[in-house]
Amino acid sequence: MKKTRPLISIVMPYYNSSKFIRQAIWSTLRQSFKDFELILIDDGSQDNSADIANSFKDERIIHVHRKHDYISSLNTGLDIATGKFIARMDADDIMHPDRLLVQSMLLERNSNIDFCSSWCTVFNDYTGETYPQKTRFGHITNPLVSLLLCNCFVHPSKYVSVAPAVALELLPWGKKGSIFKIDYEKGWKNLLGSNIDYERVEVDAQTIFQASRRQSYSVRLGAGFYTRKGDHWDFVDYTNFHDDNIPGGWNDSWSGEFELLPSQWYNASDYYVRGNFTYEAPMIATAWLPLIGKYIEAERLYVSSLVVNHLHPYTEWGYGVTTRAITLGFFAAFKNTKFNGIGCRFGFELFRDW
Repeated sequence: MKKTRPLISIVMPYYNSSKFIRQAIWSTLRQSFKDFELILIDDGSQDNSADIANSFKDERIIHVHRKHDYISSLNTGLDIATGKFIARMDADDIMHPDRLLVQSMLLERNSNIDFCSSWCTVFNDYTGETYPQKTRFGHITNPLVSLLLCNCFVHPSKYVSVAPAVALELLPWGKKGSIFKIDYEKGWKNLLGSNIDYERVEVDAQTIFQASRRQSYSVRLGAGFYTRKGDHWDFVDYTNFHDDNIPGGWNDSWSGEFELLPSQWYNASDYYVRGNFTYEAPMIATAWLPLIGKYIEAERLYVSSLVVNHLHPYTEWGYGVTTRAITLGFFAAFKNTKFNGIGCRFGFELFRDW
């Protein structure tokens, strides 16, 4: 008998959650709404969490076992999910019996709503204290703006980071030369409610070398690593990975960047080492072609490489052209020397000099 596609996929990763996971799974299976699949992802637990999870016999449950890499496990759950809607759940939380029913009805009846959440009750397992957690309510039309003011979405588990940072910038040849930057960041657990503990260093060097008036080389070299990884460190991103530190900016939007690389590859890694190189000239290939060559203002060759956990290395090769109106870029990606895909980027240049 062919299995039908469920309306909701519940993604629940767990890591050393033996104390709570049984209640979390029971609260899910006892939902008043029944049309769902439950994806339980063992994120390399070292206790008996997996044994507890495997003891549940329900045809709606999908069991997955992975090495410890929380962000990657979350993405695995999303890849496996077949439902129309995704519901997130953590292994130390309890669902209200009607959560799926109410939220699915809201989403089904309002096609203009992409995401919904609710208030919740927070309980402290050690003190027995409970209290309501209330956020904004109603239809939030600008969620990104709202998130600057407060967390308007309740996730079953709340992670708070308070991380003082210190940065040192060096411009040894003035504002038109190279720039070197060192960033140090430390997450302090229990400071102002923080529950994320980590210590991290990132170093970066960026420069543009003008070989002639219209010929240049753009170079970026950098590295980042954790000197301490405490509780929930894997919820923290490398915040400086995309920083454009070069005075005046790069000559285009794609120098010093990776265009086809998903962010979870480096954010979930203990470290990264990167290099980005761009060569720009008025005539490399396309500018020599008849008819269209006269419209080309600049051409660029891109080579980028990254070494992180599980990628040794990741590389991108690219070619771009700029006219008075547009910029086009074509990129090919390779993971561990194996071809991984191609992509195209497009940008407007009409108002560049206004």
